[in-house]
Amino acid sequence: MIFDVNVEIGRRSDREIREPWSRDDLLVAIRKFGIDKVLVRHAVSREYDPLIGNELLCREIDGCSEFEGIWAIAPHETSSIDEPEVFLQKMKQNNIRSLVIYPLTHKYLFDVHTWSDIFEIAIEYNIPIFLSLKELNSPWSDIRCVLTAFPDLRLILNDLGSWPMERYFYPLLKNFKELYLETSTMRLPMGIKNICDTFGDHRFVFGSGWPVMTPASALTELRYSAISKEARNNIFSGNINRILGEVKL
Repeated sequence: MIFDVNVEIGRRSDREIREPWSRDDLLVAIRKFGIDKVLVRHAVSREYDPLIGNELLCREIDGCSEFEGIWAIAPHETSSIDEPEVFLQKMKQNNIRSLVIYPLTHKYLFDVHTWSDIFEIAIEYNIPIFLSLKELNSPWSDIRCVLTAFPDLRLILNDLGSWPMERYFYPLLKNFKELYLETSTMRLPMGIKNICDTFGDHRFVFGSGWPVMTPASALTELRYSAISKEARNNIFSGNINRILGEVKL
């Protein structure tokens, strides 16, 4: 089974000509590449408003067994987002088990004061939070400060990039056991194998970055990594199924 955790639907403002963006486009793509399930977010949640994007997402993926939604969230004090307790109830009603945050795009600091209410609830209910490194001005120091305050926060990092990124995230993986890496942009020589050998294959989840990137690249990177079949299967789906299965909603 292949479970892709990094997929976005909806029209992006910076999309390319003829770039796929709809639910039907996504279905064509995942079936072409043999992807069984996707964790999908909506572009409107990122570019305009989390609440509106979340509502659009639920309507667009309704009735499609291959799709599971991921909702965007922001601090409720200065946004249209409900207070955390209310938001949590809506997540449960809509079978949402994960969250994504966009600190830079939505103009928030990524620090313990701004996000404390959300992080405390995420820890209490084992809800994983996705975060792109592109959404932080000082990613590694910001992540270290937040995880030092919230070491049990399940944080999954997107947009890791290429060498020498491992020199930054190795110390974080060593010290924070609930930090995970998504594979879509990882281009490190023997990077997946070395991290599996050092920290365990359970620290990875598979993502493609569709529609900005083709799934072919991420699939090839993982299929030809020098790791065991068991480790590969865990990264393709086992790890994210475990993480989402432990959410207590």
